[in-house]
Amino acid sequence: MISKLIKTWRINLSKIGYSLKGIFLFVLAFGVFSACRQNPGADPGAVKEELREREIVHLTEGQIAGRAAEMGDSLLLRAQIEFLAELGKSKDSSCIPAWNRTAAMMKNKFSTSIQRLPFSVQARTRLKNEKEVQLMDAYLYNYNNSLPVTPNLQKDGGKEFLFSKALILSDAACQKCHSAVSNSPVKGLKGDTIALWMLRYSRKQVVMSFVE
Repeated sequence: MISKLIKTWRINLSKIGYSLKGIFLFVLAFGVFSACRQNPGADPGAVKEELREREIVHLTEGQIAGRAAEMGDSLLLRAQIEFLAELGKSKDSSCIPAWNRTAAMMKNKFSTSIQRLPFSVQARTRLKNEKEVQLMDAYLYNYNNSLPVTPNLQKDGGKEFLFSKALILSDAACQKCHSAVSNSPVKGLKGDTIALWMLRYSRKQVVMSFVE
């Protein structure tokens, strides 16, 4: 019944226009509140989630893709800040433990998987997802042919996005180590593109960000 009520009001709202959006939400919320009181067994969390999902039915694929790209940049910046903070606290001789802690934080706090992928065949063979392999192949081609390594957003199925971007050596502490390694795809100086960032996050995260 609640679902029917929501659907009916949403149709009316689309005819009237968004100027009455606030009134619609108030009336709808009141109606749902009353329904919940009449049915104490209703899950308030589930009702709230349904309301939020109904709010975003008018989003276009272009709007969702645009927000997904913005979210990719934002999540990547957060990971980079966290990684540098972990490096500052680390007493390890390698940056790998600090990176592992950063990746775990991104997964636990932001439901985002993040990888650092050197431009090498070895890095490609570690990938198990078909879409990730295709992306890596395209980036490897560009990198090996001195073509631009530009940001990219891809849908993987209907539920997830893949966001990839060049990893450019910029921090002085990172440069100190990466300039000293030999015969490595991650050898480089400040300003060099040495690897690829690849992030995976859900479409639902992107869509729900419009109403948070």
